Amino acid sequence: MSGFAYSAKTPTIINYTLINANTWYAINSEVKGVRKWFLKARESTDNSFDYDFTSGHLTYLTNGGQGVSFDGCDLPVIYTKSATAGTIMELIYWG
Repeated sequence: MSGFAYSAKTPTIINYTLINANTWYAINSEVKGVRKWFLKARESTDNSFDYDFTSGHLTYLTNGGQGVSFDGCDLPVIYTKSATAGTIMELIYWG
């Protein structure tokens, strides 16, 4: 690991409330140079959600609420919706 100096980073947390049910919302952070990021729904009665990386929503992924994570990529605009109004999405990333 010559020339590489690791330094611990404090993660950044973003909470985003999906006010209406079944409505797509954009979580628009667009942070560059992220080492890892993780998205999940705050634990509640129904914390399932759908997510997409394009604004068309012709294809998207579903998630039971446990979350999704990615390593070594920029943090894109994430589109997300929930069948439950007021679902809080929790996004954490390490720069």
